[in-house]
Amino acid sequence: MRPLKSEPLQSTIEKFLASRAANTQSNYWSAIRSFCVLSGVIRYPDARKLSPAAERFLRQATADDALSYMHTFRKQVAQDGLPIADRSMSHRFKVLRKLYAALMQMQRVKRNPFDDISSLISFHYTAPKRPVRILPFEKVWDVLDCPDPNEKEGIRDRAILALLFGGALRRNEVRRLRLDDVRISMKGQPYIFLRRTKSGRDQEQPLPTWAFERLQLLITQRRAEGASDKDHLFIIYDVRRKHDNEQIGAHVVPRILKRYASEVGLEGYSPKAARSTAATMLACDGHSEFKLAEFLRHANTRQVSVYVKMARGLEENIANTLKFPRKAA
Repeated sequence: MRPLKSEPLQSTIEKFLASRAANTQSNYWSAIRSFCVLSGVIRYPDARKLSPAAERFLRQATADDALSYMHTFRKQVAQDGLPIADRSMSHRFKVLRKLYAALMQMQRVKRNPFDDISSLISFHYTAPKRPVRILPFEKVWDVLDCPDPNEKEGIRDRAILALLFGGALRRNEVRRLRLDDVRISMKGQPYIFLRRTKSGRDQEQPLPTWAFERLQLLITQRRAEGASDKDHLFIIYDVRRKHDNEQIGAHVVPRILKRYASEVGLEGYSPKAARSTAATMLACDGHSEFKLAEFLRHANTRQVSVYVKMARGLEENIANTLKFPRKAA
């Protein structure tokens, strides 16, 4: 076996992830942090920085470490309060397995511990994703109007909720927006310019007028604070912070939706719920799956059913309409 190279894993992982989309990079770093924390190596990890203890652990991790981690990860609770889904388990396993395969290829580790346990664990790869819940339509405006419009934080939160429900944006797409990403087309259509989305491409997302108006109020506020076109649109408003114009973290968007949904009596909703609620509302208005896929910025219609939650109770089943012609007596 060739000798291992001594380059720190921190720089090696950064090189490995450099050409990948921002969301993909977040997934890898989240998996790395989780592997270290749930294995008891570190308690308070930096977002994307490996401590010396974490470096040693990642280099020396064994099949027992990997198997123990997957067992512990399965016991965790997801953001919506439900158990970790099999699809999330398999995704986490594949991410770490692929990371170690790259580290082996670059001669940074001797073994891939997740390869060693591949025959010991199994997931229901064909199982559908855990259903995404939608908010009751009559409650959506209650949530949208919940933040205080007279407070800076309230104006920010109203704009975030407008993007979640009016543009079906993902949480990382929201937090990465800059002032000049809010635009109007030549024909007067408001839209958001999204950089390096989940697909790896830049995309444009049209907005309804009511959502755009809330963004304009936030932009006016940010301009008054001295923000330029290239500054982050969504920042932290906290007098305890030492730095102004600090971008909100990835955890802030889900917390905002959960907070205001809870204030109107709705519990356990994630940003995907807003995306699903918007898509289902459009489906109820009679729009085709093709149009819904375009709205959700999907390459095809296969994923539309994950987000569109039409009524499917016994009373709505088409079995109730099934009739065969009866031969006349």
